[in-house]
Amino acid sequence: MREGDIVEITLNNDEIVIRKARSRRPRIKLNRKLTVDEVERDIEEGMNEGSG
Repeated sequence: MREGDIVEITLNNDEIVIRKARSRRPRIKLNRKLTVDEVERDIEEGMNEGSG
């Protein structure tokens, strides 16, 4: 695993299992800098997506 990899974390009885996720999230290049507000909004949307 490398920094930035997306991982799955599961609990198997008393064992914590960490492995690379099988699917990758889509990424696009914007060719521009993101604002702090955009980054914070995207983080919040990602957190809501994961809990939904």
